[in-house]
Amino acid sequence: GAYPSSYEPYLQVSTASYHAGYHSLAALFIWLSGLEIDQAMLVLGQVLNALEVLAVYILGTNLSKERLVGLFAAFISAFLTPMPNFYTSWGRYTQLTGLLILPVCAALLIALLDGWVFNNDQSHISNQSWKIKYKVHTFSTKRSHMVAGLLFAGLAGFTGAGLLMVHYRVSAFLGLLMVSIFIGEVFRSLSWQPLWKTFSRSGIWVFPAVAVGLLLTLPWWPDLWQSLLQPRMMNTFQPIDSIKIDWGYLKPGFGELSLKLASVGLALSLLKVRWFGPALALWVGLLFAAANQSLIQVPGRGIINLSSVEIMLFMPIAVLGG
Repeated sequence: GAYPSSYEPYLQVSTASYHAGYHSLAALFIWLSGLEIDQAMLVLGQVLNALEVLAVYILGTNLSKERLVGLFAAFISAFLTPMPNFYTSWGRYTQLTGLLILPVCAALLIALLDGWVFNNDQSHISNQSWKIKYKVHTFSTKRSHMVAGLLFAGLAGFTGAGLLMVHYRVSAFLGLLMVSIFIGEVFRSLSWQPLWKTFSRSGIWVFPAVAVGLLLTLPWWPDLWQSLLQPRMMNTFQPIDSIKIDWGYLKPGFGELSLKLASVGLALSLLKVRWFGPALALWVGLLFAAANQSLIQVPGRGIINLSSVEIMLFMPIAVLGG
């Protein structure tokens, strides 16, 4: 009837704060279904696996502003990419759950950014078939803007808190995605004055979202810092082999076709001057850079590892292919 303070003696882990969001979800599912734990874990894993198609749809739609892109991206992730099919077999339930939350949090943050950046000027997206109805820039008064901004910031913070509770590594994935989107805005703005206006109007709303997320997860931070983050932050110069992509995660089945579609999609986005294609490519580059622990001597090495990056690449691959 309560959440445990430790996994000992079953696991040699002194705190139960690690992946707490997923474990509470699994416990709830077992309670509701009445299944034995081994069978419940398999069923829940397959349910989460199937839901990943919807997550890819959300990511594709919100980045491209076209539902058709999201639809084809969902198709590619369901039938072509070898991942996330093997997540359940490997027991990668926690990252699978985190990747379900990542697109939702990203969508809320993108909605915040779009709502203020494009409030009075939508000329640069006139050819992008913008069809999303919840954009906060539709609010007409200053007070409505403030209320909508706080609402979306609260929702984004709430979702981000859930993501952090499920998987800290996927939270880092989300952070790198938002950095890639911001850098995309830098190059698209062509001058620093519009960039400053962009940040002052919309970027400012990211801060209350982050504050809400940190506040909601505050009780877990002491254990998380002591058992997980602090050892990794201190482990700065441990020698680790250089990056070498394992194509076995990307090419099986129709994986090679999905890679070719992603390459064509990236080329088309460059030809059509669509910013989200290069932003996704930059996201992949930042993910590999963060995992390349033999070259980058920074605190926190090991928080993102190579295998975790390779098995989540189905998301940018599917969206570019879409």
